[in-house]
Amino acid sequence: MTAKTKRSKRVSEILFIAQNGGVKEEKTNIEELTGKEYSSGQNIYIFSFSGFAESLIALLGEGGRRTFLENIGNTLDKYGYSIQHKRDWASLLSLI
Repeated sequence: MTAKTKRSKRVSEILFIAQNGGVKEEKTNIEELTGKEYSSGQNIYIFSFSGFAESLIALLGEGGRRTFLENIGNTLDKYGYSIQHKRDWASLLSLI
């Protein structure tokens, strides 16, 4: 999608969340591309998953964190995850 196409579709911000951020070998290319896109009106944000999640969890507040944790447990139930996954989840919760 070209910058003109993105603008005509009213896309002005793009968020990338990657397990470990960007690929180190591609850092220069990524920086050049994001700079070029920024100059054409696109805001591109790249975060590592853990850094993004940590910030988001802080912003949710106590009630939001509780709901988030409950939703994970509910999702394990809804999609029929094995008892081992549920035990692993309970183990992780006990560390909090």
